[in-house]
Amino acid sequence: NQINSTLIDPNSYGMYLCIVMPVFIGFGYYLYNHKKILGLYSFILSFLAIIMIFYTGARAEFFGLAIIIAFYLFYFGLILFRKIFKRFNIRRILVNIISYFIILVIVFSALFGFIFIIKNADIDESYPGIFVRLQDNINSFENNDFETIMNRRERNWNQAIVMFLDHPISGVGISQYYVQLSEYNVREYGDPIAN
Repeated sequence: NQINSTLIDPNSYGMYLCIVMPVFIGFGYYLYNHKKILGLYSFILSFLAIIMIFYTGARAEFFGLAIIIAFYLFYFGLILFRKIFKRFNIRRILVNIISYFIILVIVFSALFGFIFIIKNADIDESYPGIFVRLQDNINSFENNDFETIMNRRERNWNQAIVMFLDHPISGVGISQYYVQLSEYNVREYGDPIAN
């Protein structure tokens, strides 16, 4: 239920989308003042990139998307609130503090609202993969499965450190981590699939 386009896996595609989406937003913001059609086209591409991030099902890229959106809300919100408060002749420092506070409240309210909606929604397999995975993650945190998840990740991190120590200059090769992981798992745990 995850889309990877022509890339290796959905995480790579999601990472690519997280990289190009801010570029499209920046071009859209710049071009909208000069050539409205090109600016509108860039905004449409960034909106499509946001939609496709949901269909990749990649949680890290979804987190990256949340950071990007929070940054842009913060940036554009700051510009908007400064324009509003400038009319009221409030001191600049007070304007900045109030603007930061209002934007942080909006961002955190949106984040917790989204988590609440995902947690309580009736999500089935027909939804984009990210919603199913996010709901599973939220349920895992509530059911105290966090330790199980972190133990698996800690094992992978330890193996990555061992791989780095074995090959500090050249590494194991591009996209070879998971290929080499089973060999290191056999050496360390006696099982090729020690996940």
